[in-house]
Amino acid sequence: MKAIKKTIVLLTVMSLFISVISGCSKTENQNPASDVTGSTTDSAVDDTDEVTEVAFWGGWNGADLGAMQEIVEQFNQSQDRIHVTLTNFSWADMFSKLVTEYADGVPCDVMGLHPFEIGQYAEMGLFNPEPVKQLNLNKENYSDAVWNGTFFNGTQYAVPMDSHMHGLFYNTKLLEDAGITKIPETGDELVEAAQKLTIDKNGKHPYEEGFDVDNIVQYGLGMGMNHHLLFQFQTLMCQQGAEPFSADMTEVTFDDQKAVNAMTWLQDLVFKYHVAPLGETSYSDDFINGTVAMAIGGSWDVPKIKSSDIDWGVTLYPQVFEGEQAYWASAHMLVFPSNKNPDEKKVAATVEFVNWISDNLQLWADAGYVPSSKQMESYVKQDEKISIWIDAMPYVHYMPAHPKASQLFNQTAPCPFVTAYSSLILDNADPEEVVRQFKSDLNEILKD
Repeated sequence: MKAIKKTIVLLTVMSLFISVISGCSKTENQNPASDVTGSTTDSAVDDTDEVTEVAFWGGWNGADLGAMQEIVEQFNQSQDRIHVTLTNFSWADMFSKLVTEYADGVPCDVMGLHPFEIGQYAEMGLFNPEPVKQLNLNKENYSDAVWNGTFFNGTQYAVPMDSHMHGLFYNTKLLEDAGITKIPETGDELVEAAQKLTIDKNGKHPYEEGFDVDNIVQYGLGMGMNHHLLFQFQTLMCQQGAEPFSADMTEVTFDDQKAVNAMTWLQDLVFKYHVAPLGETSYSDDFINGTVAMAIGGSWDVPKIKSSDIDWGVTLYPQVFEGEQAYWASAHMLVFPSNKNPDEKKVAATVEFVNWISDNLQLWADAGYVPSSKQMESYVKQDEKISIWIDAMPYVHYMPAHPKASQLFNQTAPCPFVTAYSSLILDNADPEEVVRQFKSDLNEILKD
């Protein structure tokens, strides 16, 4: 109980990572509603007139919240024995509520989360692995990274839904106007293209004499100036063969020089090459309105960009460093919170609902997410703007499910991630000093 009370206090002053998301759309020439698997699995729910209520919590917002609401509604319409109510919070508030509701004996029945969030709460005993066993998940249906992300300390706690990662979006017309015929695949190619696409008020580029850095009218590259810079950091470290974090780490021991290489490359996009706007707040809006010609975003941006009238394409995150093909990724998964007073009928109903979602992930794919199950690949491949991420699945790296994840990977100041990217990008601090402080701050948390 002391651990739970301590966590309540901690979570009220912290927020967990938020997957950057945007709107949802339907895949062209598809009618997902007609493709829904209408029948549910053989159920232990009593065949009576009484409806079993299932409480479902999530931290989605924007259009993927709308997509999840549609999924819940379609499940409710598919049968009349179970009614699911989706309640949405910020991710941080949801976990605070999980802790307090568990203490009070009234947690929800199922909730969505990200893989790195599993460890801390599983270690506290707040997740029940038993219902997962009833779903008979098949390892062969998932990539190793996805499958491994459902476990903590050898126990499977989660049901995979999707994976999502960064990609490079590009405005086809603006690239053509700049004479760029090859879509960037490497870091050097990206910088070269971005400089050609960056224009000041006099029509000059960063590599030309007289370029006015204070009056840029079009940038070559946009990106999230927030915790996603550290997600890029993970990609860049892994491309150098240096996985920076692990679920069982008691000390951060990543290679300092490789970390400096990664942070320097990110910083140079803003301050050396002048191709990315300082303090950008919405790269997706800037991309759509033409303020930036390319953008490092994610699959979650596809529906929003699709709804615009620009001509665009998307490719995988560039290979910046010679070495391993690697990409940061996150995922949405479903877990079953523990309950001091379990109701077997509600557990059975919840398992049936989760199984139905797993059978109907085309609805989630339409929100821009790549379903984790390999069985969904044929559906995803109908949309080339989503299917490019299937090729990256064998090379993804998740943030680990460390027991101190909410402290290590928090996105609220003064956590290590925020301090690092603020110093690097907003203050133009020396990358070597940023790496030293970043590592020190992480290890200070780990030693407690």
